Amino acid sequence: MKRSFDRSTNRGVETKGFQRNRDNGFEKDIARFNRPIAAWACIGAVVFPVSAYAQEGAATSQEVSAPAATQDIVVTAQRRSEKAVNVPISMVVQSSKQLENAGVSSVSELGQVVPGLRIDGSGPYTQPSIRGVSSVVVGPGFAANIATYVDGYYRPDPLGNDISFSDAESVQILKGPQGTLFGRNSTGGAMVITTRAPSFTPEVEMKASYGNYDEAHGYLFVTGPITEQLAASVSGHLDRSDGFIRNIVSGKRVGDSSGGGVRAKLLYKPSSDASVTLEVSHSELSDPNGFLWNPYQGKSSGPIFFPGVAVTTARGEVSNNDPAQFKNDITSGFLTGKFKIGGVNLNSHTGYQHVKVGALSFDLDATQAPFGSLSFPETNKIFTQEFDIGGKSSRFEWIGGLFYMHQNQGQDFSLIFTGAPAVPISRTRQKIDAYAAFLDGTLQVTDAVFLTAGGRFGVDKVTGSTAFAPAFNVGSVRHTFRSLDGRAILRYQFDRNSNAYISISKGSKGGLFNTSTGDPNPVRPEKIWAYEIGYKLSRPGFRFEAAAFDYEYKDQQIVEYVGNLANVVNAAKTRVYGAEVHADYDLARNFQINAGMSYTRGRYRSFTNAERYIFSPISGITTDLNADASGNVTARTPRFSGSVGLNYLQPFLDGQLDLSGTYAYQTKIYFDPFGDTEQSGYGLLNLRAAWNDPSDHWTMAVYGKNVTDKKYRQQVTSESTGIFQVFGRPATYGVEVTLRY
Repeated sequence: MKRSFDRSTNRGVETKGFQRNRDNGFEKDIARFNRPIAAWACIGAVVFPVSAYAQEGAATSQEVSAPAATQDIVVTAQRRSEKAVNVPISMVVQSSKQLENAGVSSVSELGQVVPGLRIDGSGPYTQPSIRGVSSVVVGPGFAANIATYVDGYYRPDPLGNDISFSDAESVQILKGPQGTLFGRNSTGGAMVITTRAPSFTPEVEMKASYGNYDEAHGYLFVTGPITEQLAASVSGHLDRSDGFIRNIVSGKRVGDSSGGGVRAKLLYKPSSDASVTLEVSHSELSDPNGFLWNPYQGKSSGPIFFPGVAVTTARGEVSNNDPAQFKNDITSGFLTGKFKIGGVNLNSHTGYQHVKVGALSFDLDATQAPFGSLSFPETNKIFTQEFDIGGKSSRFEWIGGLFYMHQNQGQDFSLIFTGAPAVPISRTRQKIDAYAAFLDGTLQVTDAVFLTAGGRFGVDKVTGSTAFAPAFNVGSVRHTFRSLDGRAILRYQFDRNSNAYISISKGSKGGLFNTSTGDPNPVRPEKIWAYEIGYKLSRPGFRFEAAAFDYEYKDQQIVEYVGNLANVVNAAKTRVYGAEVHADYDLARNFQINAGMSYTRGRYRSFTNAERYIFSPISGITTDLNADASGNVTARTPRFSGSVGLNYLQPFLDGQLDLSGTYAYQTKIYFDPFGDTEQSGYGLLNLRAAWNDPSDHWTMAVYGKNVTDKKYRQQVTSESTGIFQVFGRPATYGVEVTLRY
């Protein structure tokens, strides 16, 4: 049964929470971030440039590669190829080489190179947030509000979105609502991942690495022509790790993970104006680490109901007796056609994805007490079809299109006790048929002034059904949600290398049903109005971006828990505002620095029906109490986050030495709307040293991630049987060899 907090009591908690946040001290946070920057800058300014210029007049058999900041960046953030400096959207673009240098190998690590971005999780569910816009939702049909696209196709399932970057060509992080061009569930932004394409030039790349915890990775990419008009590529990767966690009950090491995937592409290019690409991929993953949690501050039912059971709260230790499991396989097929007919571009994207999660379970109390485990395997089938058409005249560029998606997702919930058959709880299904039409155009008003306007109208037809044990009588509910999103942007071009812009945009996230709990009332779509002003500069050896933003957020979808089942509610109003800067600078011909900082303030302006989870050390039960979170800091929103990366190239032994390092820091965050669960500020340092042979056919590297072995929480989750935490990985290191032909 729920009861309401006294408003004055809640306000007192709010004040305390704000005080803790203020006690962090923004100046202290900046100081912590600046110390490693200063150390790196001193090394670079004193040692590296001296070495670089001393070598400049010397003859070498290997020319130093051009730093990234000297090259123009071409992006597809507006569904067309154009220079990033001309795109009036705040974004961070990372090439495969930049990701490799920074030690970022999957989506879960992207926050280390993109200030303002966090990649959290709830168990194995991937839950990104940008600028404090997040939606920690789990369950059939629910998706994050940062849309993920791979090779132009929407990936809505958060159980399959910790994507490996083994064959990634580039990653674009678009900040702010992207609903006009990228559609549903992009209120916070979009992640656009492009994988390597087939080439008519033969190429082979092989990569293998080995590190501590017996962590091993293998990668292969092969491409080349079949005929003059047909080319193909095949890529594959295998990964395994022994994990870093020990179960103090059994004394055994747990957390072994393994996975892999293969992607094949066939490109038919009859002319320069036409191409058709067929892509088929399959991946598998077994990784229980998202559910290998222990009690946050010891809050678990286990030792209260069963005194004397072992409990641990330390990183690298668990005390559960029921196994944590997560096993999924994803099969996808995509057919992409691109045609240019009389100055008009016509594109078709047809896709199918099948996500099958065969094992998904966790120990209910994270101790050896016999509470059992909750199991909820999933199947998700997704079909998408999009047609878009666009063109360009001397002063006007436009694109329009139609989109359709059918998604059929379900989960079966059951309790499992060791040595006993599963006890069914419920079967849930959610079907979505989404339709949308969009149109967007840019008019060059004068030689320096550009006006962009666009809109998207969408209709989502949603059917939810829940059947509870033992009768499993199916009851279904239906609702149709409609949305109208859009944007208006005024851009001023100072010259071909610099632009300023001001934008207004609206985004929305689709409404759904809480099928996990069987609530027949629909969850309303969340809506956001975003206001942004920005400036971009790109000159040889230097790139700079700055932006300030202000968001008005209504009906934000936030997950709460009814017992151990996720239930999503709407927070009435939220406001988020802040500013960001990012720069790349060539300190010398062979020495580059990139740095970015994000300052974000988010508060719930009106959230009177928030759930607050109170664990009782007497009853051993976590009670969800209806309370007022209005005025509190939004969850998972660090006030400050920043990163700095250095890359130094130097001729060495007739080859090239490639040294890089990345340091990322963020201030305190709260995992809930009341600040009861938190992670204090922390920084992560990744290092890499590589040597390329004179022919550039092979590379040998050593690397380290989180080399200072910083302890930090990746997630905190509240259940009826306790409040649980998952820690990030400790220091890892290894060697890597790459062969190229």
